[in-house]
Amino acid sequence: MKSKFATAINCIDGRVQLSVTEFIKNSYDIDYVDMVTVPGPDKLLSEYKNIIEIESIRNKVLISCNSHNSNIIFIIGHYDCAGNPCAEVDHL
Repeated sequence: MKSKFATAINCIDGRVQLSVTEFIKNSYDIDYVDMVTVPGPDKLLSEYKNIIEIESIRNKVLISCNSHNSNIIFIIGHYDCAGNPCAEVDHL
């Protein structure tokens, strides 16, 4: 049987890595989660200012999609993020 992959554009914060992986695997019947990590990815992508970093993320996501046939992509934000410091309600 072929393994199922997902891709997560996630914060570098180690506090969220395991919980994100477990949530995706359990909620979406995924075997493996390819992680693309940057500080505050939700802010980085929504502001669309740092085009070089966004292109880097895009290229990594394409590797996951093309090499592992990942067909679901998650963008992760979390409270108490050093890369996107804002109120908890803004991340919900």
